[in-house]
Amino acid sequence: MAQEFYRNMVYSDPDWDRLNFVLDRDYPVAKRRAASILDATDTDLRPFARKGGKLLMYHGWDDPAIPAGNSIRYFEDARRVLRGQAGQARLFMVPGMAHCGDGSGPNSLDWLGALDSWVESGKAPERLTATRYADAKLVFVGLPSKVLKTRPVCAWPKTPHYKGAGALDDEASFICS
Repeated sequence: MAQEFYRNMVYSDPDWDRLNFVLDRDYPVAKRRAASILDATDTDLRPFARKGGKLLMYHGWDDPAIPAGNSIRYFEDARRVLRGQAGQARLFMVPGMAHCGDGSGPNSLDWLGALDSWVESGKAPERLTATRYADAKLVFVGLPSKVLKTRPVCAWPKTPHYKGAGALDDEASFICS
């Protein structure tokens, strides 16, 4: 991922090689050239919220590319700016999810359905269900696959906790608190 980032976004050089990376030289160049495109730093979402916008964010706890704390920090800062409109935003931290999916845990969620339901009902989601399929690629193209396990994904700052009874592979055995 890093080599392609430097090749395409930093240097526009398909022959750039990561073996030539020099931290003191290349990292500042990347910040200068790509920060305005990639860094989500503006936490003033008030114009978006005033127009009725609803922000549904998620981040996998096992993301190797972007620290989970970055999303939490951005979300908390945005909620502080939103004050009375903070209910227009939700963050879901997904246990076992890597970068945007995959990972060792249940990581298939219907984000669009959750957002659509929120818009239609006016009720913000507090708990979603993550599913781990035997073959997520089949599900992605609309075909069935065996469900291996489900877990709740809770609106931040709540996290899922086992109730002490029930199957560990069933989201109904967990509460958000």
